[in-house]
Amino acid sequence: MGNSYNCEQVYFAFKSGSLKYDCNLCGKCCSNINIIDTPSHFISSPSLQNIQAFLATSHQSDPLLSFYNFADGCRFYKNGCELHFKQSKLAKPLVCQLFPFSRLIDIDGLLSLLPHQRCPWHASGDSPSEQSDYTQLYDILAELLSAGMQPIKIESHTFMPSNTRRKIEEKILQSLPDTTENVSEILFHIANKQAEISGPIITAPDLDLWLDLLRSAGSPPPLNIYDQNLLLASIPSLRILLSENLPFKAIPTALSAFELWLRTLAELGNLNLSGENLMHLFEMSRPLLKILTYAGLPVPWGQVHFPPILMQIRQIVRASDDLSLGELLLLYLRHDKYGAVSILAQLGAAFPAL
Repeated sequence: MGNSYNCEQVYFAFKSGSLKYDCNLCGKCCSNINIIDTPSHFISSPSLQNIQAFLATSHQSDPLLSFYNFADGCRFYKNGCELHFKQSKLAKPLVCQLFPFSRLIDIDGLLSLLPHQRCPWHASGDSPSEQSDYTQLYDILAELLSAGMQPIKIESHTFMPSNTRRKIEEKILQSLPDTTENVSEILFHIANKQAEISGPIITAPDLDLWLDLLRSAGSPPPLNIYDQNLLLASIPSLRILLSENLPFKAIPTALSAFELWLRTLAELGNLNLSGENLMHLFEMSRPLLKILTYAGLPVPWGQVHFPPILMQIRQIVRASDDLSLGELLLLYLRHDKYGAVSILAQLGAAFPAL
């Protein structure tokens, strides 16, 4: 069965009521999932009893019951959830009633609840959402956890006792405003909060270097207020997910790099962020964030297989071994600014965790 968890151990990686979730039955969260329920809820729901034939086990004394699914998603989703559409939200399995807040991750012993990465949620702004209110989620989550539902475990680059990480994450979560017009200042504040508790963080490279690495020149404008609010609502989840790729002390720097990356994209076109496409951009940019986070450090010659063009540039300028990664990439950017993002992503994917 694995470790046992209870609801009091869960860290909600979003402010209570901060995410607006108006389900339009798009089905994006219904693929690549295991549908589970508890025997008590299954027995009490006439709708679920009608699908007895699709249970993976017929033993109602088991802690959890699981449902057979098609490879591409739930068999009960046909142009919308049949249980939800014909009955009500309460007719669905408990794990489905949690959506989009059913992304359970165990990192360093801290059990975290994140929004589902494929749900197009928005930040609620000045109108708190009942669907993302903790009190609306506790009962369902508690029943599933007590029945043995297990989270996904993240292999973090930094071992940290769960109570220490909880203290840091909750203090940062509490410091986030509901609305803001300056995400950069909030990110700087978050970095200071983390440093207060966990010690010094990696020194951020000069912002002009980041801007050159991203765009070669200029300063992208701020995000619009809606995209800023959504980014702020996502920060606790992004902090948890970044632990897969970076040491804990590097996370504030990576978040600042991500904000600059979003501002650059916003200048190039209409960004129109939602929870789904924000997470998509985040996943795409993880290699880039890794490189930008360490842009001010010496180039790790001998540790990374650099593309030939970077080696050629180094030979041309006769750079010493003290050349920083940012300086090397900046030379490449000025050589071929249109291929810079691609080369950064390729290099980031192979770059070792420091």
